[in-house]
Amino acid sequence: MVEPSFVDYLAEVACVGNVLGLRHGVRLAEVDAVLQGEEFVEDVDKKRLTMRRDYGLIEMGFTNHPYDGWTCFYVTLSLHRLQWNVTVPQPIRSGVGPIPDGVSFHDLSGAIERRGGTMREMDIRLSGDIYYETPAEAQIIVDTTDYIGMGQDAVWSVGLSRWGPSGK
Repeated sequence: MVEPSFVDYLAEVACVGNVLGLRHGVRLAEVDAVLQGEEFVEDVDKKRLTMRRDYGLIEMGFTNHPYDGWTCFYVTLSLHRLQWNVTVPQPIRSGVGPIPDGVSFHDLSGAIERRGGTMREMDIRLSGDIYYETPAEAQIIVDTTDYIGMGQDAVWSVGLSRWGPSGK
C-alpha cells in the first residue's frame, strides 16, 4: 500500500474537517489519548479560562467550561512552520510520505479537487493573505506576499474552528 502524500493528507483534513479525528468540541482527554506521548508547550491564561497547546505542526485552543472542562475550539496545522525543524506528531509522520518544507496552494487546491472537495474564497484580506473555506469548516490561509519566503502561494495554515471566517 502506498502512503498518501502530505498534501493529500492536508486535503483530507480540509475535506473531512478533523486532524487525527480531532476537531472543535473534543475534550482534552480525547486530545491526550490521540497525541499520547507527544511533547507540547501549554499556555493557560491567568483566570484559567483559555489554554493553548502547541505540538509544533499542530496548535490547539481550549476553553474551560464549568461542566465539561477543557474543550477544544480550534485546531490548526501551522504549515508555515515546516520551513524550520518543527515537530510533526508521530501519528501524522507515520501515516504520510515525506513532509516538505512548505505547501503551495496550487498543490493543495488540486488535491482537494481530486477528492471531490470544494472551497470558496472568503471576503477577508489581512496583510496580503487570502482566506478560503471548505464545506467541512476548514479555513485555509494563503500567503500572497511571500512573507515566509516560500513563494506567493504558500499555504500558511489549515485550521478548523467553531467560528471560522464566515462567522458560523
